Amino acid sequence: MKRLAWCLLALAGLLANGTELGFFGRPVPPNLERLAGRSFGAFAPVETIAVAPENLGDQPPLRRLFHSYRAPDGAQGVMFAAYYPKDRRWSGRPHPVELCFAADGWALGEQRVLRAASGALYRSSELSRSEQRIRLVHWLQHPGALPGEGLLESLRRRVSRASALRRDVLSVYWEFDSDAAPSDEVMTAACEQMREAVEALWR
Repeated sequence: MKRLAWCLLALAGLLANGTELGFFGRPVPPNLERLAGRSFGAFAPVETIAVAPENLGDQPPLRRLFHSYRAPDGAQGVMFAAYYPKDRRWSGRPHPVELCFAADGWALGEQRVLRAASGALYRSSELSRSEQRIRLVHWLQHPGALPGEGLLESLRRRVSRASALRRDVLSVYWEFDSDAAPSDEVMTAACEQMREAVEALWR
């Protein structure tokens, strides 16, 4: 039994280090530029927004896309997608997007979960700073998995795919002024189309 335990421990260590070094589950950076200018749900694209690398912290994403969108009623919001070749188990990134806003003086308010028919879960949060109030809808997306699903369900879904050992991740959020924020149904539909488009880039 001791030998078996040591063998299992050694195999686990080799697997963890092999994943870390890219021998297993090599990351596949998605070409986020292919998403620029695309509509998602009822949101129509307006323009790509430039972001200076120095504004993205000491561990900036490998790839990113910052884009403005217009809702059907004319309200304008933004979408930010950030790709990291390793998730926070290894690198500390990405962290929950609310932490970035809190560091910039925003206070966290009401939170709820948007549930899509696919089983994906998207986190909706209200934040305020002085007289400003915004609504954020955020999720983390791993190849082959649905945002927000449990560990066992994620493993079951990914185990039969080549993406099973991949640790690369995309962090995405939509931001609108709270008073003009689209309904949960409209937001969820846009999130689902965005998620499916990213998954297609990973195949």
